Amino acid sequence: MGTLKAFSFITLFSVCAHAEGHKLHPGIRSFQGEKFEIELKARCPESSVTCNDVSYDAISKKTGEKLHLTGRLLSIPTKDHQWYEFENGKYLYMLTADYSPSAKSTEWWVLNVTCNGEFIASDEGSMY
Repeated sequence: MGTLKAFSFITLFSVCAHAEGHKLHPGIRSFQGEKFEIELKARCPESSVTCNDVSYDAISKKTGEKLHLTGRLLSIPTKDHQWYEFENGKYLYMLTADYSPSAKSTEWWVLNVTCNGEFIASDEGSMY
């Protein structure tokens, strides 16, 4: 019985270690910010540099409120910049890769929310 448990543990550990860095759903990206968790799902070929069919499912870490939006992925291929835009009435949610030298990692992103063009909120975190 002890051998079976050891074998099961080793098998489970090796599967988990092998899966690290791989995604179950390659079209889904996750933003982990200080205030929000956001799941982004692009419904376009993975090789596309832009996509007009991206879903945004966010949850506030403070209140637990959820928000679902549909928007787009935009990019400037010559500058290797990429961002997501989601509109909700007079609100605009922009999730942008941070390419500044002070960025904590290459996958550091910033969420900015505006209302009628006025800045009202932001968050920053990692994109997976």
